[in-house]
Amino acid sequence: MNKTILPAINVNRVWRGVLLASALTLALGSVCSTPGFAEETRVERLVRQLGSESFDEREKAVKELIEIGAPALEALRKAASSSDAEVAMRAKASVPEIERNEKMLGLVARLNSNSAKERADAASGLAALGSGARKALPALIATVDDGDPQVRERAINALGAIGPFAAQAVPRLIRVLEDRNQTEDIRWCVVNSLGEIGAPAREAIPALLGLIEKERRLMKLAAMFALGKIGRGDKRVVLALMKALDNDDNRIQVRATLSLGALAEEHEIVVPALVRLIKKHKSDPDREDLIRCTISALKDFKTGAEPAVPVLVEMIVSPETALELRHEAAKLLGALGPVARDAAPVLSAWAKNNQAEATRLGAVAPAPRIRKETHCPRRVGRGTGR
Repeated sequence: MNKTILPAINVNRVWRGVLLASALTLALGSVCSTPGFAEETRVERLVRQLGSESFDEREKAVKELIEIGAPALEALRKAASSSDAEVAMRAKASVPEIERNEKMLGLVARLNSNSAKERADAASGLAALGSGARKALPALIATVDDGDPQVRERAINALGAIGPFAAQAVPRLIRVLEDRNQTEDIRWCVVNSLGEIGAPAREAIPALLGLIEKERRLMKLAAMFALGKIGRGDKRVVLALMKALDNDDNRIQVRATLSLGALAEEHEIVVPALVRLIKKHKSDPDREDLIRCTISALKDFKTGAEPAVPVLVEMIVSPETALELRHEAAKLLGALGPVARDAAPVLSAWAKNNQAEATRLGAVAPAPRIRKETHCPRRVGRGTGR
């Protein structure tokens, strides 16, 4: 019987080969499981998904790519020149949002710097992002307690710049406002930021009303500004602002008037108060700004502004009233439309006898608009909101 003679096997070499193969397998497996490698594959899949037939799938892909952030930028920049219009459009829109988020994360990191200047600059940078910095809210709220006054001030300003999305910062801002150990500059910044946050800052109304009663002029003005933005639906705010109309300080009167116009509520009591203000000061050259702002506030009311019509007509036909104020009164009558219909005959008669002056004032234009609109009562109310 013939025996097959096998060649000698080098056992050590075999084992070395097995070990090498195992090591390569482990290494490749390790590379494939690293975040970078997996992320690239996921990004490519999501970029392709931007052109999906399903709207929901496209939206989901955009959201996930933005969440991935910087690792998705290179693929998205390439996709921005895709022949698929949908892919290109969504890729172009995603790139700046990711870049903004990355910038925001960098600025948040700098809020922890040992340098007060760098922390202050970071807070200013977040303020410049506006509502785009809303994910930085926890860091900014914490920075309100920074040991450096300038850093605190800029962090508070950044919270205001974020606007209504900064609602969760309101309780902290109120505590700062009520802290008498804070500087007036810091508290002034808080008041302005509460105003910029708007309606979500309504819980600050009692504290702001207190400022009108007790604080110095600067804080009074800031509080009235903020209340004009957040006080809608609160009659206490309207009454406090109306009381400020009787203040001897022209700037406080102006601010109260503008805030009442911004609210445009309780016209039954506010419009007559504004009319009285015009009657009292319409011929005072030192109060022209006040009258101008009062007319501007009346424009915001429109519905319910009928009591203002007679005094506006008086202003237009009176040579004692400053030309610019007469012009503003004429424009307001035209804007009021049907509610000013009783002024049409008076204005027309006056314009006929004073054609040159009426042309200068623009008073000829409002009267025809008033007459025409009274023939279309169904249109009354459209566009009468603020």
